[in-house]
Amino acid sequence: MKSIIFLLLSLLIIACNSGMESDIKKNVEAGDIEETDAAAEKELSETLPITSSTNLNYSEIVAQKLQEYADLQSLIQKHPEFKTDLELQLATLSSDSILLQVPSDSISITDISQIRPAEIISDTVEHIPFSFIISSPTVTRKDSLIAVFTTQEVEIDGQIYVSNKVTFKSLSE
Repeated sequence: MKSIIFLLLSLLIIACNSGMESDIKKNVEAGDIEETDAAAEKELSETLPITSSTNLNYSEIVAQKLQEYADLQSLIQKHPEFKTDLELQLATLSSDSILLQVPSDSISITDISQIRPAEIISDTVEHIPFSFIISSPTVTRKDSLIAVFTTQEVEIDGQIYVSNKVTFKSLSE
């Protein structure tokens, strides 16, 4: 029953959101749209600092994805009724269970550092071994993984953007 209510609420929010977007598009002039796009690109470059023309700040991306993974594991423990959906999301981040279950509401991941130089598998795939500290109020431990970065160029409205996907795998593989 809860999942049906959740589904209906999600559909309602999506329907309301799409109606708002069409109203906004009707009321905004073309010049305003260009200014908004430029501001959004500026905000994006501030959140994901580019260290060179092709390299992103990998440690920030790894930190975000690891925190997302830990949060999903925590949600599975709190809400087992959504376990199937949450496990699908976990599978997009890693093919195996990479983090130990840390019993806590607040899990933080800190001190991410690259262990050795990145291994370039192909022009679009790169393996970066790194270590990190995962901590909660009761447990703190150090672990290491391999971040698999997959880059792909995507063309949207005539402009080329670089899409980065991060998955994790065990360092022992």
